[in-house]
Amino acid sequence: MNSILNNFLQLYSQNPLWQTIGIIAFVFWLIAFLNKEDKKFYIIIVISNLFWIIHFSIIWLGIAALANTLNLLRNISALKFKWNIYFILWFLGAYIWLWVYLYQNIYSTLPIIWWIFWTLAVLYLKWIHGRILLLFASWVWFIYSYVSGSIWGMISEAFMISASLITISRLLID
Repeated sequence: MNSILNNFLQLYSQNPLWQTIGIIAFVFWLIAFLNKEDKKFYIIIVISNLFWIIHFSIIWLGIAALANTLNLLRNISALKFKWNIYFILWFLGAYIWLWVYLYQNIYSTLPIIWWIFWTLAVLYLKWIHGRILLLFASWVWFIYSYVSGSIWGMISEAFMISASLITISRLLID
């Protein structure tokens, strides 16, 4: 536990600007997932996406920044086009194209896997199936954030993993 705290403090002191922007993105992320209304959820997630784009751009994770830009566009449009197969296929194709075009190493694949899972979960799947896919997506992003040194990416996904497990349990009980 002490080494985790030391790593956290070291990363924050080395890069206070991008870690602070990550904190802001995380706070909006947290607020969004605590919100019960779809429209407010998407509006708050869009604000979070803007901060994540800045965060990943500053630390030179271009594929994550560009994928987050697509995510921003997807979330802006999600309420109008939910369950529209052409809309879903367009975003899936865009994420795959982004991966092929910007591939750097195996780790650059992780954001794309995350966004494909998210797109399917948010735009196509319902109820528990979507939550299970979001849980898998969260583990993928947690690993990517760890490898990239994004503290707030790891914290946001730890929250999402916890929230997903709680929600899945509640859905199974009901």
